[in-house]
Amino acid sequence: MANAPRGQVIAKDDGKGNLTLQLPTVYANRYYGVKQKYISFGAKNTPENMIEAMRAALKLQSDIESDKFNPLKTVKYKH
Repeated sequence: MANAPRGQVIAKDDGKGNLTLQLPTVYANRYYGVKQKYISFGAKNTPENMIEAMRAALKLQSDIESDKFNPLKTVKYKH
């Protein structure tokens, strides 16, 4: 997978066949105080689940940009 544009949340395979949402460094640092943060999507990497994960990544990105993101309540971005 090519790199996402800087500052974009992406859906990706975790290397074990599971999907995760990767926060960009700027948001990982702001909300969690770390360089990298992955939120488990809670599903295996299948074409159908990847589409859902990409939608969740877009929703997460939108929530961050509109200051609606709560780092303690990430369950709404899961499968």
